[in-house]
Amino acid sequence: MQHRDEAAMEEGVKNSASVIAIITDGDGQSGCAYFERPFCLKELRWAVEAGKYIQPVIRVEDKKRIGEFMEGAPKDLHFLGSVDFIDLHRGAIQYWDTGVSMIVQRIDSAPKNTFSSSSSLNTEVHSFLNEFGLSQFADKFAELGVSTLEDLQDVDKDMLATDVGLNKLQINKFARNYANVRPASAAIPGGRRSATPAAAAAAPADPLNVYIDDMERGKDFSGLVGVLVNGDLEQREKAANVLATLADDNQNGHRQAIAEAGAIPPLVQLLRDGSAEAKGNAAGALRNLSGDAGCAQAIAEAGAIPLLVQLLRNGSAEAKEKAAVTLGNLSANSNDRRQAIAEVGAIPLLVQLLRDGNVEAKEMAAGALWYLSRGDGLEQAVAEAGAIPLLVQLLRDGSAEAKGKAAGAFANLSCDDGCAQAILEVGAIPLLVQLLRDGSAKAKGKAAGALWYLSRGDGLRKQAVAEA
Repeated sequence: MQHRDEAAMEEGVKNSASVIAIITDGDGQSGCAYFERPFCLKELRWAVEAGKYIQPVIRVEDKKRIGEFMEGAPKDLHFLGSVDFIDLHRGAIQYWDTGVSMIVQRIDSAPKNTFSSSSSLNTEVHSFLNEFGLSQFADKFAELGVSTLEDLQDVDKDMLATDVGLNKLQINKFARNYANVRPASAAIPGGRRSATPAAAAAAPADPLNVYIDDMERGKDFSGLVGVLVNGDLEQREKAANVLATLADDNQNGHRQAIAEAGAIPPLVQLLRDGSAEAKGNAAGALRNLSGDAGCAQAIAEAGAIPLLVQLLRNGSAEAKEKAAVTLGNLSANSNDRRQAIAEVGAIPLLVQLLRDGNVEAKEMAAGALWYLSRGDGLEQAVAEAGAIPLLVQLLRDGSAEAKGKAAGAFANLSCDDGCAQAILEVGAIPLLVQLLRDGSAKAKGKAAGALWYLSRGDGLRKQAVAEA
């Protein structure tokens, strides 16, 4: 690209309102992905320098986990140390958004094509290659002029395949581990080598690097929790977001490992004293962790319940959804937690969210009310807050998942005679019968439970169920 073209493109980026960074599938065999357009990395750097908003878009046609998604990337991407090993799964777009500035920093300090004139590898280089199973390539590195670790760090990553002969797995291994000996200046945009190894070790950890290290160590999240405890507010905010992503799917056992690493108390503290964004991230992490019964109890014991209710009252729309899900999870299997949630005023706020929230928020509120109305005398509190007609509306117009949650709430509420009568009067029975006929298997079960409880009452209720 001509120099003036590059200058014009830089000016265009810096004069734009925002920049979209598109990630797309690779060849379908290696599970890789890459930036869709050449020159994207420079555009990202310019956007960050100019303080422009960067919107990440990830195109994954088969919605599979991508894993080491930069493997096999085109030449403009290079290899960016530990950044190669971001594991993409649900919630990854949010994670990408928090990590993009760190990625740009690594890009800005990418290795240059400068080599030592010596053809003899020193002991440190031999030790590095031996440690990571790459010693058979020592002669090839020497032919490139490598002598010291600094020379090794300066090898252009394209040359690892074309000149050294590493395969993709070996390139990944090299890229991952040479980042561990990269000087501290690599974390500074435009930085040059100036820091000593000791200074590099003293540099504050960032959540991106710690996340990668933790995954490599196998579910040891102590470093990430350390950032959550000792980092500045921005670092804590990013760490909470990473934890939310890691805890999103418990098939990998992350939730318990995160809790055992001590993450829950500092997440609750962030919910107490963080910025609005940080509180939302903390709520997201607690939402996902609370899907585990042991974590749910630890979250309650750490004092999260009144803070979640406060977020339900004053938080952003997204934060309210996260708080509603967390409160629902906390109330799922504990009478004590249900009572504690009710005592701090959650039920009217959940009903308000059921009334005024967006489609997703209404579903989340219905789910929380379903669990909160599970006996223990809270049925009447839910009904008195005005939930029943709103649940009927959701049963009529909601998504399949929302209808199932509304039916679950009705199954619990109909255990109380007063609530059952109110359910009858607002016309819920025909809708429950319709759900029993056309709903999902789970929704049918909830509808059947609600109709069974409703049919146990007086003759009018039995007749209404029979006629429907």
